[in-house]
Amino acid sequence: MTRKRTAGGILAALWIFVLVWEQIQSIRLGYELERTRQAVETQRGRNAYLRLDLQRESSPEWISSLARVRLGMSPLLPENLILLGSAPRALESRESRRALRKREPSGTLLSRLLTVSAAR
Repeated sequence: MTRKRTAGGILAALWIFVLVWEQIQSIRLGYELERTRQAVETQRGRNAYLRLDLQRESSPEWISSLARVRLGMSPLLPENLILLGSAPRALESRESRRALRKREPSGTLLSRLLTVSAAR
């Protein structure tokens, strides 16, 4: 009878140990799951912020503002335009043709360079 009682006590203790161990593991996994959920939510928020930031910084308005403010660039003016080679007349604007005529009164730039180099 004492053997059965001892065996029953050992089995009961073992059963209680297993139940306690399961409970502890369940709590530990619950905490780990909550930490993982929080990390996922943090990453989703960061991802949404980065998508908005990318959308804002790839917009033409942002790029133009950045070019003006940080790089000191300004829009291209027709008088600053220098055409190389022959362009179709339909693509040349009236203002750019006037600007070229004002800059080169005695022929084209190439003819002036050839004249200067021939004189030397």
